[in-house]
Amino acid sequence: MIKQRLLMNVLKKVFLYGAVALFVIFFIGPIVWMGISSISPLDELVDISSHLFPENPTWKSYIKLLGPEAKFTKALRNSTIIASLVVLVSLGIAIPAAYALSRFRFIGKETLGRLILGSQIIPAITLIIPLFIIMKTIHLLNNYLSLLIIYSVIISPYLIWLLRGFFDVIPIEIEEAALIDGCSHIKVLSKIVAPLVAPGLFACAVFAFLVSWGEFTLALILTSDYRAKTIPVAITELIGRHFMDYSSMCAGGIISLVIPAVIVLVFRRHLAAGLTGGAVKG
Repeated sequence: MIKQRLLMNVLKKVFLYGAVALFVIFFIGPIVWMGISSISPLDELVDISSHLFPENPTWKSYIKLLGPEAKFTKALRNSTIIASLVVLVSLGIAIPAAYALSRFRFIGKETLGRLILGSQIIPAITLIIPLFIIMKTIHLLNNYLSLLIIYSVIISPYLIWLLRGFFDVIPIEIEEAALIDGCSHIKVLSKIVAPLVAPGLFACAVFAFLVSWGEFTLALILTSDYRAKTIPVAITELIGRHFMDYSSMCAGGIISLVIPAVIVLVFRRHLAAGLTGGAVKG
């Protein structure tokens, strides 16, 4: 009996470690391979008999992309500005809307909530043509503002639904006490409720940033030069008609991972709490 238990414990550990190893290989492996490729000379990169690690590593691809006059640097700036503004705008929309859905009573409240959530089932790609026509008509093509508006509109419904769950778990008695003491709803929201749902706000901010940072299709259609092109579009332009700069593409991928990775690592505790804190009521 004891031997069977020991055997089961060993098998469980083997299975667990094997699953973790497969997870690491599946998710981390491509990133490691991309990093190795980014510092590999072209002749070693295309040589199938070459070593796993380059014999003559080079940083030319990073220097090429991050030079003072490099177009990729402009795309990096554009992505950072647009993603940061999307976070501010989408949270500015989602916080009061979610609070209203959570606390106020009005006709059609639940229907409105379902419509907001249901809007997420519409694929953004189906809206490309009308969005292009609208932005062309109001002269916002190849402009930060066009991407800012569209990204904020696409992301805000999800944030509203997510934040509503956080507001629902806060005892309403706290807010009623503040209202009795003379606070307005705006002050209650900003001074009392918002600090209590800070983990949820962090989670929503990170989500909005990552979605807008990595979005490709709309950015490709609505931008035409590096006044507004973002990193995903800039990486694809490293593919030429007769030549593909594999090392630069991989270097661009690594660079594009740095800022999101830093954000996730810095706010990982808040992100974990935010993704689970509003999941249940009571």
